[in-house]
Amino acid sequence: MFLKKHIFLWLGCFFMLNLAGFGKNITEKDIQENPLFERLSSFRQRNDYFQFLQLREKQPDDAYIFCQSLLSDIDSTLIVAELGEVYEFVAHRKEYTEFQFNDAIRYQEKALHIYETLEQEQARGHCLIALARLNTHLGNYHTAFNNVHSGMEIAEKYKEKYQIRECYLLMEKIHYFYNKDIHQAKAYNRLLTGPVHNRDEAYQKARALNSQLSYPMDLTQMDSVLTACEQLCLEYHIPSVALNAFLNGCLNCITLGNLSTSKQYLTRAKPWISTFKDSGFYYATSGYYHSYSGDTLQAIQNLKQSIRILSRGDFDPDNMYAYFWLQRLYNGIGKTQEAYEALLKYNEIYTSLNNNNIVLNLSKSLNQLERKQADQEIQAAKQYNRLFLIGVVLLLGVGAFVFYLILHNQRLKNEHYRLEQENIAIDIKRKEEIILMKQLEQHQHQLFIDELIHRLAETNQKALSTEVKKELFQVIRQLNDKVTNNDWNEVEKTMNVNHLTFFENLVKAYPNLTPNERRLCTLMHLNMSTKEISNITHQSINSINTARTRLRKKFNLSGDDTSLVAFLDQFDTKKETNF
Repeated sequence: MFLKKHIFLWLGCFFMLNLAGFGKNITEKDIQENPLFERLSSFRQRNDYFQFLQLREKQPDDAYIFCQSLLSDIDSTLIVAELGEVYEFVAHRKEYTEFQFNDAIRYQEKALHIYETLEQEQARGHCLIALARLNTHLGNYHTAFNNVHSGMEIAEKYKEKYQIRECYLLMEKIHYFYNKDIHQAKAYNRLLTGPVHNRDEAYQKARALNSQLSYPMDLTQMDSVLTACEQLCLEYHIPSVALNAFLNGCLNCITLGNLSTSKQYLTRAKPWISTFKDSGFYYATSGYYHSYSGDTLQAIQNLKQSIRILSRGDFDPDNMYAYFWLQRLYNGIGKTQEAYEALLKYNEIYTSLNNNNIVLNLSKSLNQLERKQADQEIQAAKQYNRLFLIGVVLLLGVGAFVFYLILHNQRLKNEHYRLEQENIAIDIKRKEEIILMKQLEQHQHQLFIDELIHRLAETNQKALSTEVKKELFQVIRQLNDKVTNNDWNEVEKTMNVNHLTFFENLVKAYPNLTPNERRLCTLMHLNMSTKEISNITHQSINSINTARTRLRKKFNLSGDDTSLVAFLDQFDTKKETNF
């Protein structure tokens, strides 16, 4: 007991010391200088944010963990500039570490919303340029163009050199891939090929040199650009750009038909691999090289490895071409099933990336009109909106018509299925009734034979001649051979199959019923008239009526209010009555 008290005492002291230490770190000055502290609703949130501030520079991986914990339960309506910085930090990690571009866009848009609400223009410009870069990664060039256009205006207003140069890189890519304007793209590229003074400028220049490899050039020019890019990446340690440059050179050599130089560039690229993204791109390029060099199996292995690696991030456009090459290679070696699956995957990615082509083409036309003649901006916007509205209306109309066809077809299928089931049920019921009637006929036949045997036995006793007695005895024995005692048991089995647990419920409720009384209950339950029952059982109508009266007494049915047949129907679970 004494030991337990001391343990709890030491734990309490340790906890209080931690609280005291935490209190010394988070002072009133900190709270006043950082408005987000006083807006956080819990001790855990304040601790997560404090740890993030302490770790984001030196230990960003640990800071990212506290960021995620903080954002998991934070008020989504909170509008504080410092929260925008948290969103931007998470977006940066999603983009450059996890390569989850869609998630990065989501967090950048949250930060942008905060900066727009607070009218912080410079921070808003940073978010717009980051969104432009992310949308360019995903091939959303129309959205990227709008973002970079707005972001560049803000960067030029505040004379932010790095942000302006980043916009040049994005505008080059957009003009090359979206507007197909190579001359304008080259003009932006030339703005980034001058002398550099720090790592950020070196990083942007290396990316510009890498972009030059997309333009037509011969082997000498290509080698010159690659050499300059490699030296820059070595000096400032920029592995990803160097890797991409060599991989682009490898692909260019494949296009030019120079497989030996292509292999050299592929070999020089491998030491620059630093992330899973780099590894994925390397295996994809290696797959293309081996497919052209004739090593189909190695090409398939490398392409599949690339798809597995790049599936960890948002690299659908890159995986799309890998799936396309896979289906070609599989077709070449006769693996049609694998080729079909790869083609399906290619089509899935292609469709998801191009499902808004009409809107993008209209937007592209609008941007061209805005650049050529400013006074036509309003008219062009109206034309775009009109065409867009028509497209939406047509799309909705086609969608509604397709939905109606699907719904109508489904109704027809359901109705056809219902009729089939009804016909099957009717056919089964008809066959069941035939079987039951055959069994009743067999039972009637057996009763007739029993009666005949009885009468022959009486005649045999009255006969005087020994020969006649012997002959009658032979006839009786032959008839006995034809008699089976299980005919009524078969009727009861059929009844239990067709009428579920009729006998089980009846016997359970009235275990003292005689076999003849059970037989009479069965025939009445089958809605047979007294005359029909008389024909089957070979009993007189009076005897049957007397038996019915006895049954009513056993069932405690008095008067004419309750029908004996209706009472028996209660024991049949196939009929929707409650026993």
